[in-house]
Amino acid sequence: MIDLVRNALLAGIGAFSLSEQKARTMVEELIAEGKVSQEEGEKLAAELAEKAKSSRKEWEELVTLKLKELKIPTPSYLNRLEERIKALEAEVASLKKSG
Repeated sequence: MIDLVRNALLAGIGAFSLSEQKARTMVEELIAEGKVSQEEGEKLAAELAEKAKSSRKEWEELVTLKLKELKIPTPSYLNRLEERIKALEAEVASLKKSG
């Protein structure tokens, strides 16, 4: 389940990155075609990049919130559980030997 959510998150981030790159390409084309000046193009590219960054942050926050709502365990939590299980297994094995 966590892999599915992780992949969805990465796909979303990838989509934002692709959109940002596409926006830059479009601005470069507008500059090359003389439809906007270099200065206007740079300003537009900066605005689009900031919007993409803001959207990416909002997406990450939304996914983090949804993960918490779904109560999907984090990798660090799973690692702690694994360590506890190993300790309990060792304790059980020790008790079997002494008993």
